[in-house]
Amino acid sequence: MPEEISHLEPCSSDASGPATPEPLSTYSLLGALAEVVTERGEDFIYERPGGEDSCYYVWGDEPSCLFGAALYRLGLSLNELSSYDPSGFAGTGVGLDTVLQQYGINKVDAEAFQEAQDNQDYGLPYGVVLDLLIRDLQLSS
Repeated sequence: MPEEISHLEPCSSDASGPATPEPLSTYSLLGALAEVVTERGEDFIYERPGGEDSCYYVWGDEPSCLFGAALYRLGLSLNELSSYDPSGFAGTGVGLDTVLQQYGINKVDAEAFQEAQDNQDYGLPYGVVLDLLIRDLQLSS
């Protein structure tokens, strides 16, 4: 995990379900992302399930992409997350930046998170995705 965010407190969750929702902020989301990167590994490369053209927040009965897993840790339900997937309520995906702005993340940071999700979709390893995101958010100094 990058040193810049290793001080962030982990979210509390257990096998019974996601963490109790807490206010969504850039720092809480970065902390949850760091937990997912640690759990799955910095070299982990996301593969879109089922040969789809876009990532899915939820696939089957569990969080799928980096941001789906992080948002689940922050208390968003699988049902809510799956509603933003391409097969969700309108049959079209909802961009991460739009989702995050609905939960109070400012537009500039939401766009940086969207770019990180795009980097994941382009096949970059999770550790690189997180490092680039931190740089883009200008939090590394």
